[in-house]
Amino acid sequence: MRKFFGKFAKRAAVFAAAACVLALSLSALAACDNKTADGGFVIGTTTVIASADRSDYNYDQLSAGLTQQALVSAGADGTYSPLLTEFSTEDSKTWVFTVRDGMCWDDGVPVTADDILFTLGYADEYDSGNWLSSITDTTGAVTESKLLSADVSADGRSITLVFREADVRALSDLTSLRIMPEHIYEGKTTETATPSENRVGCGVYMFESFSRDAGTITFVPNPYYPADGELAAERITVRLFGGEDTMYLAFANGELDMLWRYSGGVDATVAATLAENGNAEIIPVAADNLPAVLAFNNSSSPFDNLNLRKAVTYALDYDRFRELFASEYSSPSQAGFVPPTTLGYISDTEVLSRDLEKAREYLEAGLAETGLASLSFRLAVNSGNATHMRYAELVRTSLQDIGVTVTIDAMDVNSFRAATTNGFSDGNVTHQACIIGYTSNGMKMMGGLGTIYMDGTHAVQGVSQVFDEEFLSIADALSAAGTPEEYAAAARECQLWYAENLPAVALYYDSQLQVVSRRFTGFVTDADFGLLNAETWLSLERA
Repeated sequence: MRKFFGKFAKRAAVFAAAACVLALSLSALAACDNKTADGGFVIGTTTVIASADRSDYNYDQLSAGLTQQALVSAGADGTYSPLLTEFSTEDSKTWVFTVRDGMCWDDGVPVTADDILFTLGYADEYDSGNWLSSITDTTGAVTESKLLSADVSADGRSITLVFREADVRALSDLTSLRIMPEHIYEGKTTETATPSENRVGCGVYMFESFSRDAGTITFVPNPYYPADGELAAERITVRLFGGEDTMYLAFANGELDMLWRYSGGVDATVAATLAENGNAEIIPVAADNLPAVLAFNNSSSPFDNLNLRKAVTYALDYDRFRELFASEYSSPSQAGFVPPTTLGYISDTEVLSRDLEKAREYLEAGLAETGLASLSFRLAVNSGNATHMRYAELVRTSLQDIGVTVTIDAMDVNSFRAATTNGFSDGNVTHQACIIGYTSNGMKMMGGLGTIYMDGTHAVQGVSQVFDEEFLSIADALSAAGTPEEYAAAARECQLWYAENLPAVALYYDSQLQVVSRRFTGFVTDADFGLLNAETWLSLERA
């Protein structure tokens, strides 16, 4: 057995595409069968994609449900299913993942457990993965690796991951880790590989073409994917729109079969309008994401003061937020921050509602403690997100009622990221407060419950810049939980800490409304990727 310990290791095992049949016939790997399909499916999106390959973040998220695969998938009911691999464990500490029969990269090379090992190392090296390497944060504190070892079996089909501690969330952490082909990326990164190399995947579909002028990306079935029978869509075309209005008009005209936005849905009013003519179906997808968050910078003035955070929290008009932006499936925000779909959720934290009298009391106390004459602050917003700009305006008008002045600081996306996250600012987060959305994947990463967005020591996120020792201890307990009971206890402590300290405010909870045409049936919900996932393409049927 081959073993991998510590930092990202390089090996010279490169598979030739022409050797696919021979390699499979001489090993335990099953044959890569060629499949064909009928029909066509069109997806509309306003997501900006400049380069249709994995080096482009937005393309990477889009292709996650088309050309890429993680080890396992998470269903909307909280259960896990094999995707790239079968899996098993006896103690939640040692997990065995075995590549499913017939899984191949779309260049004809078989997927092996070495690809999984390579991906873990790549994530450590370039994405702060923390799988087999320790991480030193901005304060010098060291976080040990999640895994003690990763062993690839002699036949190359299985990998055994031994976690440092029993990990009841091991599968959750692996649903969004898309496996990379070692024979493509050995000695390269997504930044140094060619566009064609960055398009190789092992999903149900494979990249066909990208036209920047036409604003289209097309995908065709991966001829090596082990699907049973033909697919309902012989080609998937993604149309890139410059604005939502033209996209919605195209959908209403019957030109589109699905609307897509990463970790998001369609505005409730728009969804209802599109469904009026009977050609569209609305599918509510319960998700762990938070579409609308007011995040405070807890480490700098003015919101290093708890009473000022409370003043803002109780002055917000939550009913108005839901009335203007949420769907009929929405629910009120709680001081415990995380949505009800979250693993470990508790319902006994305060439901947030507007209370101007209480807001004024906290404001007065906060001003006395800080010596400020009044409260005014800059609210950072991504100017490219029209809905977030509307959130910011409602925050501003809500706080006027208690005499708080808000200056909306509209930024382009790169400036916004640099102001709000450690990864883009080299740890120099400058915002005072911001409007932001949190993805399902982000909410589950590390210990879960959105801790990466709160933790000021997190290498990539840390939006709320929390350095409180009690919180960091709770976050460590979440990550170290070895039984469901231990995780539930830490999750409860985390939510109670959120409720007491209010490091950020979820403006409302909502399902993501996915809009699809009635020309197709068989859509399947994935907890990470919504309707755009492998199971949807395998079960899709023409109505």
